[in-house]
This record gives sequence, C-alpha cells and structure tokens, in this order.
Amino acid sequence: MFEKMKTVVRKNPAMEGMIYLIHNNLLPFVNFSGRSTEDKDVTESIEHIESVTGTYTSKLSGHGIEISNKTIIEVGPGDNLGVALKLLSLGAQKVICLDRFRCHRNETKVRAVYRELIEQMAPKERERASEAVLLTQDGYRFRSDKIEYIFGTEVERSLEILGREIADIILSNAVLEHVYNLEETFRNLVLLLKPGGYMYHGVDLRCHNRFRGKSELFFLTLPQWLWKLMGCNIGAPNRRRIGYYRGLFEKFKLTLISESVTLEADAEAVEKIYDHLDKEFEGTSREELKALAVGFVLQSESNQMAKM
Repeated sequence: MFEKMKTVVRKNPAMEGMIYLIHNNLLPFVNFSGRSTEDKDVTESIEHIESVTGTYTSKLSGHGIEISNKTIIEVGPGDNLGVALKLLSLGAQKVICLDRFRCHRNETKVRAVYRELIEQMAPKERERASEAVLLTQDGYRFRSDKIEYIFGTEVERSLEILGREIADIILSNAVLEHVYNLEETFRNLVLLLKPGGYMYHGVDLRCHNRFRGKSELFFLTLPQWLWKLMGCNIGAPNRRRIGYYRGLFEKFKLTLISESVTLEADAEAVEKIYDHLDKEFEGTSREELKALAVGFVLQSESNQMAKM
C-alpha cells in the first residue's frame, strides 16, 4: 500500500515537493536515512556487507594500502555494523563507527546477520570477528576496544569526542552526498586522520528517487533555497558534483590518488536539463553532469603542520 502511494505521488511533482516540505520542516525526526539492509533478508544483508567491504578493500589495496593493524573510522555505517565486523575479521585493529542518526533496526535480524556473517568466514577471520562481538541468546555486545559506535553526532562535532589524529584510514559509502556542510566535515576528517593517512569515499550523486519521475537529473534544476527547504534536515542529497569535491581536496591538502566514475547518465538525460540548471551549476560541464557515482582515494599530508 505504501509503495503504491509513493508511485502515485512521484507522478505528480507538485505533490511530491509538498510532501518533502512537510517532512523536512515539520517531521524531521521521522527519518529513513541509512537503512541499507532493512528491506533485505539475512542473506541479502550479508551480500550487501560483503559488497561494501569488498569495495573498500579493493580500492585501497589497488594502491598498496592495507587495513591490517589499522584503526579505521567508518562514517555512516547505517542500520548494522556488519562492515566494521568484516573489516576486523580481515585484520583491522579497531573500527570506530560514526553516524549522524541512530538508524531504526530489527535487532533480532541484526543478531542473525552477525551470526551468519561470522559462520561464513574462513577460520582465521572467524576467530578475529568472534573476539570483537559476543552473541547471546537474545542479543549481542561489541568489545569497545574493537568496535566503537558513536551515533547522534555529526562528523563536524566528532572531533570533540575522539580527538585528533586517531585514524589510519577513514571510509564512507553513499554518505557524503547527504552532508550539507561538507567543508566543515572535511576539515574535521583531516584532523581525525593521522599524518599520511588515507581515505576512501564512495559518493552517490543521484537524486535518490527525488523527482525521478521527471528524470534522474531533474533535481538539479530546482532553486537551491527550495531544495534545502525540502530536505536539509532529513538527509536529502546535497547535489554537490565532482568538481566541488576536487576543490575541497585541494583546500585541505588531500592528495587525490584516484577518482573513478562508476555510473553515468546518458547524454540525452544531460541535454534534457542542461538549459534549465539551477544557477548553482552554471559552468558545470556536460561530462561532469553525466557522473552519477564516483569513488575517491585520498591521502593526507605527512606534515602535521598542514593540519593546524
């Protein structure tokens, strides 16, 4: 029934926009961000965990970056900490999970996911993961020296809790596109990272189903003030394109080791909206607008003074 209602609403952009306005300004506490596995069963949830972990490790190892014995910050873990558990099983020393929201979760299913995830691991990986979490008959508990979960805190404020230069690696998947104060976020991420440390960020540049009935890129035509009014409190995409991220990397002296576009819109979709873009995107090339998903591997400066 709910899905049918969404289908009807998305055929009417004016109605869809009104619902976003109400949600963002009157009901911001009702939030659906980060629920990456809620609609998945145990097997599908594990497949998602393995996929995200595989992306992290392959993107890093492709540049000779290993996670063994490293302290890792995962930004935006979502509705379970399975990726953190998997990273520990592969040799990470500790994983700190930071999330702006405490996502709704089915704790019974989450426990089942952890149990099955561990059961499917190779013996050595299973040993490491089992050291990090205690599974009981009716729940689970993580060892705080292995997995630390900090929720209800934006990255911009995490420095107050964690302190400087604590992480060797910082990871995120489909998170940064929901952050509106990216400059402050990167200022803090750089301070959390040890000198010479690494980051990988996978960024989803799509509309996240907002006005998708019109087109995947139609959301870039709406005025910035209206777009923020419809979603800045509930994690709607910030609409930032690749060029903006490159500017941030340069500003905070992050070396861009690699940039890989993993999904693109077709040329026809770009042409359809190009002459109607919001002024925020004036000067953005057609090629840049085509990018719908991108991954960045970054390294901070070794010189600590660059972070002061």
